[in-house]
Amino acid sequence: MFTGCAIRRGGSAALPMIPSRRLSVIALLAAALAGLLQPAEAADNITVTPATVSAAEDVYAPGAGWTFDTAASWFPAGWNSAYTYHTSGCATVGITGGGGTPWSLTAYYTTNPATAVNVAVAQAGVGACGTPAGPGTPLSANSGSPTTLLTNQSGNQTTDYFVVVQPTIALTAPTTITITFTVAGKSVNSATLAMTMSPGNAFAVTLTPSATSFAEDVTTPGPGWAFTTGASWLPGGWNSAYTYYTGGCVAVQVKTSVQGWNLTAYYTTSPSTSINLAVAQAGTGGTCGTPAGSGTPVSANSGSPTTLLTAQNGTQTVNYYIVTQPAVAVTSNVTVTTTFTSQ
Repeated sequence: MFTGCAIRRGGSAALPMIPSRRLSVIALLAAALAGLLQPAEAADNITVTPATVSAAEDVYAPGAGWTFDTAASWFPAGWNSAYTYHTSGCATVGITGGGGTPWSLTAYYTTNPATAVNVAVAQAGVGACGTPAGPGTPLSANSGSPTTLLTNQSGNQTTDYFVVVQPTIALTAPTTITITFTVAGKSVNSATLAMTMSPGNAFAVTLTPSATSFAEDVTTPGPGWAFTTGASWLPGGWNSAYTYYTGGCVAVQVKTSVQGWNLTAYYTTSPSTSINLAVAQAGTGGTCGTPAGSGTPVSANSGSPTTLLTAQNGTQTVNYYIVTQPAVAVTSNVTVTTTFTSQ
């Protein structure tokens, strides 16, 4: 006995479709392979050129590529003196890859050993190293909170920077200052600029004029000098002396990036002579006016100089009246030398 399908003769009937699992699996694999073979979007790559530089904390000779500058237009607000890397070209930060994904650029710095140094960068161009159009950007010293330099950029780009370093102390040992630049877009990558700064002449003191002469003559002491009695700028207890001021002040300029420095002075006589000396501050910068108060007697002991200024920051010029009081009638020429020291 048969059960099941009946066989028909003549004409044909369509057979029902049977799903093919093998074909479905092959189609899925082909689609997956096609996805894997598609070109991947490139990572964001970053380079810094040069990668290493060296300098000295020396206002006279900071090293190749560096200058010591005062009041430069590319300084951040509040900076009046610093060392700038720019004469051998800029620090060039190159970004490549990333496709159309927007990227940003951040930076922070570290010092080794830990040292009181400020660091800034000033954008000097894109693909060109010119003079920055505005003040620089101080960088963070905290890797967890870097400074943002660029945002919403795309594609390949080369950005050029002046690098500005401001040691706020006089270095006593070489210090490595490392700036880490980080690009973040399709991926996150970093590159560094390592700067080694060595100790040098952190201060420069210049006097204008650096020499003058006068006669112990109450009538005609000489150009720039006057014999004064009862002048407001004489130290307490002095009623007469010779003052250098009619030809202008003696300008004492201190060049440095150091913060919190002091200015001291002492004087010597050759041959040894009984002479007193004092200075009276008459202004700063380009101002040479009448001192606001009595002058300060200056020590004749180099081991114990007189402090004239304290807690000063960066480069500045201070103008003084020079007051000399011979306590005897000199019988031969005497050289009175005043030494100003910043530290």
